Amino acid sequence: MNLFLAASLLLTCVSSQAAMIQARDGSSSSNYAPWTNALPSNYNVCQASTPTGSSYKAVPNATLRFAQVIVRHGARTSTVPLLEDNATWFDCGAALDTVGFSTAGKPLPIRGISTQQRVFTTQGEATYDFAVGQGNCDIGQLTDLGKTQHKALGSHLRDVYVDKTGLLPKNYKDGALYLRTTSVWRTKESAQSVLQGLYPPEAVPLRSPPVPMYTMAGEDTMSPVPTYCPALAAMTEQMATEDAWVAFNASQSDFTTRVGPILGYPASEFGWQAFGAYFDILSSRHCHKKALPCQFDPHTGTRQGSKPCADDNDLETATKDASFSAWRWPMRDSSMAKKYLTLYGGGFFNDLKTELQAVIKNGTKRGHALSLYSAHDNTVVMLLGAFNASDDAMLWPPFASNLIFELWEHQNGGNHTVRVLYNGQVLQLQPKDPWCDLNACDATTFMDRLAAYIPTNLATACGA
Repeated sequence: MNLFLAASLLLTCVSSQAAMIQARDGSSSSNYAPWTNALPSNYNVCQASTPTGSSYKAVPNATLRFAQVIVRHGARTSTVPLLEDNATWFDCGAALDTVGFSTAGKPLPIRGISTQQRVFTTQGEATYDFAVGQGNCDIGQLTDLGKTQHKALGSHLRDVYVDKTGLLPKNYKDGALYLRTTSVWRTKESAQSVLQGLYPPEAVPLRSPPVPMYTMAGEDTMSPVPTYCPALAAMTEQMATEDAWVAFNASQSDFTTRVGPILGYPASEFGWQAFGAYFDILSSRHCHKKALPCQFDPHTGTRQGSKPCADDNDLETATKDASFSAWRWPMRDSSMAKKYLTLYGGGFFNDLKTELQAVIKNGTKRGHALSLYSAHDNTVVMLLGAFNASDDAMLWPPFASNLIFELWEHQNGGNHTVRVLYNGQVLQLQPKDPWCDLNACDATTFMDRLAAYIPTNLATACGA
């Protein structure tokens, strides 16, 4: 998700009131401060875990009929420019771009002219007064690391859904899978990288037709922009007045006072978006093994060697703060979270529910056995929030996060259950709302949960 396209998610409101939230079930808590919790030891913002052939276990006495795989794109450069940045990013080579686009459905030739992107900056009075990173990467671009992550994910999916369960054929067949991405290039390239691992060249017959890659015209329900739904703007204003958000914002004043000047994004100007900006800049550098930035020194015209500098503690704090402000509060814990998610994610929830219903109704006659949805962090989190996922699951989704819905048909009686895997493990829910065991959730119960977040008419509900 582009952090600055998500404007009006939450507005800034500072106060020293004690935190007191009204949860969805009506209960209250006076000790609610999840942004103070330590990060789990197994949390890695740079790399999500995946299901593997060695650890994956089939559901006993059942047959896997269908899978929906929702993924976050792989590692990328920051979507937030670091002003006066003199770092270089030669992390976006062409060597891994081995899956090409097809014209008019025809197979691509093996050879052809190629290009390599280069990013340049200029100096002088006739230019803007800041520079961004130089190299061969653009802002928010999938890097070679991101491509490698998704190729590995595709390989693991092959181990599970080709070799172990037989859901997909060993050699690619036209129509075996459905592919949808957002219109952003990093999600398209991530999808292509997954396909490289899922069906390597030796598993693709000569002159096989290309896999259609669908994108939604207009506003994509997989990654909605809140400004398209006027009702969301009013709701986010109300969320910003709730006591827990006010207390959180006040508690982070020391952190934003320190980090804001280093990165050039003062919280006083950027509001809630400052937390996401800090996380985005720091995590993207950390994941690509680049030094965390120092404050710009106007005397030397550089950030290198100047003081103060951001450090690993700042990255940890930014991770916790951004996870709360962007995801946990508006999409799970606020008293308005359900209504918010109905408008924010209801369109995509309906797509997933409709697809599952069609598979149950038509069985193997439906066609493809797996759907791959290549999207963003907000795509993953809006589903986690609707399911009331555990605190650990509601942290910012690592690069290449994968959320999988498996539809199983049981031998006795033919009933269907859904298993939900998040980054290789069965998704855990909050203890206060164990609405279903997601290792084997009755399919009707699962789809009812999705249906609870689907508006009758989204345009009407948004006030568009």
